[in-house]
Amino acid sequence: MAAKRYDLAEQRLQTYLHLRPDDAAAHYDSGYALRLLQRNQEARREFKRTLQLEPGQTESIYELGILDLEEGQMSRAAARFSQVLARSPDHLGALLSLAQVDYHRKQYALAKALLERVVHQAPSNYKAHYYLGLCEARLGDKASSERELALAVALERRADES
Repeated sequence: MAAKRYDLAEQRLQTYLHLRPDDAAAHYDSGYALRLLQRNQEARREFKRTLQLEPGQTESIYELGILDLEEGQMSRAAARFSQVLARSPDHLGALLSLAQVDYHRKQYALAKALLERVVHQAPSNYKAHYYLGLCEARLGDKASSERELALAVALERRADES
């Protein structure tokens, strides 16, 4: 059901963009819908077009980083998330995503520091608690790991129930 709505939104955005090809916000919205529809190459094109029209648009840089992360392009993803954080140091998505990159690179202490910032700002972010628990395990703190992982499960259940 949700995919149909994004598909319909994308169709309407493309119709609109034929009339207003220089609307950066519409290109961003189109890219976002395309990413959710897993049409990643088209999404990437829309986010890049947004940045051509509005170079300071941080969310397009972040979304390109997400696409890079999903495609396993860790260096490119890290560079994009770092660019977002240089502009917006408390961007939770970029903090969490850069922590994921660091985790996959086995840089557990770096990932942990970023994740601690996320959970400080967003205590109910179960994904951050999950990765923090994994980092704690890799760093040898079994008690902290178990506590974070249990909290992640509880928070995810609570999120699913609401």
